[in-house]
Amino acid sequence: MHSLATAVNVRRDGVERVTKAIKVIDATSGHAHIERRQCRAIVGRWTAEKFRTADRQTVARDPDLVAAQSQMVLIEKALERVFPKDVGARHGIMKVARSG
Repeated sequence: MHSLATAVNVRRDGVERVTKAIKVIDATSGHAHIERRQCRAIVGRWTAEKFRTADRQTVARDPDLVAAQSQMVLIEKALERVFPKDVGARHGIMKVARSG
């Protein structure tokens, strides 16, 4: 069995306050209840999502997307070595890799 690892880059753009419903269990009684609490959430951008929707010209101008494209080429080359005669397997795995 072969495994592949792909990197998905996240660029952190900041932090924002959000309200989340959190399950809390009382230590004494063991009863659970839901509390709404303020939490910090990281605001960022996923390169994989941006990569999927970008055209070739956009990819060529964005350093993050150039890096993502390079990773895709490396994955393709590795698949050619691992599955030299199974074009269907290579295409299927690349489809999954592109979908992030």
